[in-house]
Amino acid sequence: MGKTNLAPEPSSDASIDELERDIERTREELGQTVEELAGRAAATVKPVGYAVVGLAAATVIVCVIAWRRRR
Repeated sequence: MGKTNLAPEPSSDASIDELERDIERTREELGQTVEELAGRAAATVKPVGYAVVGLAAATVIVCVIAWRRRR
């Protein structure tokens, strides 16, 4: 995965501004993580989709050939 910048959590006496900055940083990190995972999923799903389409096409061809021979 990508780099993770583990920032310490704000202390229990943190100000509102510190908490808001921490929330924004966490949102950005989460967004980056989601983008990385989506990219990996797309890279995995694409070949599987091609295989399914190829298998379906091959099945149709075999069925058409078998049907024509029986006629």
